[in-house]
Amino acid sequence: MPYKTAGKAICNHFNISNIHTSLKDIEHSNLKNFLNFQFKEISSYYYRLIMRKKTKLTIFCKESKNIHIGAIRNPYTRSVSWFQDVKRNKFHQKYHKYNSEMSFFDFLFFNQKSTGFRTQKSYFLDWNNQYKIDYLIRFENIDNDFENFINKEKFYLKEFNYKIKKTNQNPFKYDYRDFLCTESVNLINKLQKDDFSYFGYKKLA
Repeated sequence: MPYKTAGKAICNHFNISNIHTSLKDIEHSNLKNFLNFQFKEISSYYYRLIMRKKTKLTIFCKESKNIHIGAIRNPYTRSVSWFQDVKRNKFHQKYHKYNSEMSFFDFLFFNQKSTGFRTQKSYFLDWNNQYKIDYLIRFENIDNDFENFINKEKFYLKEFNYKIKKTNQNPFKYDYRDFLCTESVNLINKLQKDDFSYFGYKKLA
């Protein structure tokens, strides 16, 4: 689940702790991947595997199969939400170029490689860079998409609350458009161009 797409809320529904997990995190790499010059990514994968406690990503379903599910969000609202998250989270501030006087564009410009601005599409690529997802849950239509996902897979659950309990929300209301300027829009369009083309979000001029 990419950052700031309600992935935590969805994972909590199934008691899964590995929230921001990419497809590559659950599909093991091999020698062929290494020879294809993916050694940097592979090294990073094994570092995460060794240094972090991992839980098994298992959801009981009707058939014995892997279901690839991901959450996505409009790149503009997601980027602003990440900025707001860093503003209120001292842990994230340690790993970013940040000060309290920064504008959104300044933060975006100096933190272009931040995980919060990483493309959402990149979470759904396997080691052969093939897009692999069964269900997409759009942040903008989260309750309906989540209910459709449960109903289509016919999970064996005696009781299931289809209503997702929102978690990790910004504690204050704001209009994301107030943070955007021509320069920040152009930069988001550049950094997250794959998300616009793959997921059909409309670019601002």
